[in-house]
Amino acid sequence: MCISLRALRRLVTLFLAVSACVFLRAQTASQLTADQKAEIDGIVHQVLDQSGVPSVSLAVVKDGAVVYTQAYGNARLDPSLVATTSMPYSIASISKQFTAAAVLMLQQEGKLSLDDKVGKWLPDQDKTVGINIYQMPDGKLEQYLIAAQQ
Repeated sequence: MCISLRALRRLVTLFLAVSACVFLRAQTASQLTADQKAEIDGIVHQVLDQSGVPSVSLAVVKDGAVVYTQAYGNARLDPSLVATTSMPYSIASISKQFTAAAVLMLQQEGKLSLDDKVGKWLPDQDKTVGINIYQMPDGKLEQYLIAAQQ
């Protein structure tokens, strides 16, 4: 799947707007009021309209508990399919950047080393033997897993 730079910017804008909204709302109460839910809904609809992104699903989590979930828009445009909170999305490769950032944050906190073997953290994944965490972003892990399956 090829995504245009404009579509990626829209997706990132939507993600940031929803994340900020969710973060602010989640900090204010353990359960959301009807007014808070309406405010979140309004912000999400505004961002969807401005960005052109067809749908989004979100969850507000407070103290480890989900206090609000909602889906907006159409998950599929043709034929039309309304988004639901239980619907999986095809996210392609967009999660790689978030995973890389999370791994680097863990490294900065001293919780892991980029020199650690992947198997240290995923012991049930025999196919990762010999692969270091630092090798993952350059595609070596993916290449190794593909070769191991053949």
